[in-house]
Amino acid sequence: MFAVQTVDFNILSYTLPMKVSYTLIKGDLEELQRTLDSNYGLFGLVITDCKSLENKCPKQKILFSTNSKYQTYTISDIVNSPFDYLKDPIPVVAERFYQNSYIGNRLKTGRTNKGKIIGRIYYIRVNRPNFITSQLLWLRKPFNLKGVNIVYTLTFIMLLTMGILLFCIIQWITYRYKTQKQIDQQKYEKRLKDKEIERLELENKLLKIITFNSVFGQVIEQDFSSVIANRIQELDSILKNILLKIDSDIQNIVHDIYKAPLLFNLSCTPKIINEIISKTYNLEVYQPIIEFLLEANETLKTLDWVVKDLRGTTRIESEATLVQQEIEYLSQNLPPSLDNWKIDFDFDSSPLWINCNPWHLRSIVKNALYNSSAALKKYRRKLKNNSFQGYISVRCHSNNNTAIIDIEDNGPGIPSDILPLLYESSERLNRSAGEIAGNGSMIVFAYLCLHGGKVEKINLDKGARVSFQFPLTSD
Repeated sequence: MFAVQTVDFNILSYTLPMKVSYTLIKGDLEELQRTLDSNYGLFGLVITDCKSLENKCPKQKILFSTNSKYQTYTISDIVNSPFDYLKDPIPVVAERFYQNSYIGNRLKTGRTNKGKIIGRIYYIRVNRPNFITSQLLWLRKPFNLKGVNIVYTLTFIMLLTMGILLFCIIQWITYRYKTQKQIDQQKYEKRLKDKEIERLELENKLLKIITFNSVFGQVIEQDFSSVIANRIQELDSILKNILLKIDSDIQNIVHDIYKAPLLFNLSCTPKIINEIISKTYNLEVYQPIIEFLLEANETLKTLDWVVKDLRGTTRIESEATLVQQEIEYLSQNLPPSLDNWKIDFDFDSSPLWINCNPWHLRSIVKNALYNSSAALKKYRRKLKNNSFQGYISVRCHSNNNTAIIDIEDNGPGIPSDILPLLYESSERLNRSAGEIAGNGSMIVFAYLCLHGGKVEKINLDKGARVSFQFPLTSD
């Protein structure tokens, strides 16, 4: 019972604070009571109004508790019982757990839910009578067929019946043994002869089975295995042709895109802007045109950069990749949209080799840089201060056979509703961005899954930090 209750409490620590906090916040008291009564009163669930972080809360009051036919719960019953905090917003991670089912003390998981404490939920064990006590209670009233007494009474009747039946069976066996002994002695020699004949027949049958098995194996090899092998070879050939066709098509498409020239010279826009400024005295009238031309020029630069970078998509296989080399290449070929901010790159001296696709690695870092840049732009507009100095730092280092790429900025931080899912979900987090934009988190998640990578995210006092982690390879 102790182990079972420990398992129940451990499971409830991961789920019940979320459910109870939600029903308390919504004020759904009927659903709350149904939740507390869902264990049929076999142990106690008690909710109090304590909002303190201290373990002891002497002035707390019981708000709700499990309806149990075994006992009612008071403050004295919950003094030494384990509990979890109820919070607003609702907690999503377990803060404590049992190391195994036979230890009564809970350990901290190292994770803490944010939010205001709105109460506590206690888990109270219900002590049952031990075996000796229940036996003595049954002996006093053996025919009181309630609770566990009916089990003891039926067990006693069954054992008594089995004893009488066993005695009768023994007597019958003894009688049969005496009468059968003479008959068996007479049939003994006859059975020996019959067994010898049966053995010879079995040997003949076994020989026939062995012969049939050999022939049947040859038939299977000739009529089935060879056909399947030929079919598999055909399918393998078809798959290889399909993959070669896909690879060829991708190469052709990328080649066409790369070779197709842009219909506008990238150097024209700055010249046009200088002409407008030099020949115009009323700059306020032409300022929107100048700003539009600057944005158009940035878009053209980005298109040119993307077309050049598309060649990396034709290789999806993994290979031994030096992290510092790929990040340094990215630092020298940054997208034009990242030119607005100071970006510092810092590399460890020791080489960090991982097994991945280099283009995917750079794409992961680029998406994080895009998000930092967008957050800094939004933050600058909110401050209404064009002199805001935004910065982004990229650091490559290692720890415990893991290559780590830290990307940190001094922006407003990651919104709390996006933080748990960012780069860890196959869903689009920014649904208002349209069908083309807002897919960066999905792309990074896919690449991390493909190459065994992990991500950690944290909001700092000023800004946020995202850490991408890949296992180092010794090959």
